Amino acid sequence: MSMSQIDTMTPGAAQAITYHNQEADSAHRQAVQALDTYTRAMRQLQTALARGDGEAAEVAEAWADAAWKNVQVLLQQGYQHRNSAAIAAGMAAEIENDRRKA
Repeated sequence: MSMSQIDTMTPGAAQAITYHNQEADSAHRQAVQALDTYTRAMRQLQTALARGDGEAAEVAEAWADAAWKNVQVLLQQGYQHRNSAAIAAGMAAEIENDRRKA
């Protein structure tokens, strides 16, 4: 999308693109935090296994599994929003091109 197209983009299109990009950024930041949680859980699991503490290992493994699932969900949400922003930008460009042709 050229700068002239951005300047003439409808407020609704700009708002949709901004919204989806902000949501994608938020989801990806949360995914990084969830990945940190996963890393901490895996370290706890390793420590529990090294100590031979089966109960603590089970708890840490469940924590790690939940954190990993959260990472995947958040990444998926982020990518969906990023794709929606790209679709909105493409639609805005098509609309602007049609306007210029008319």
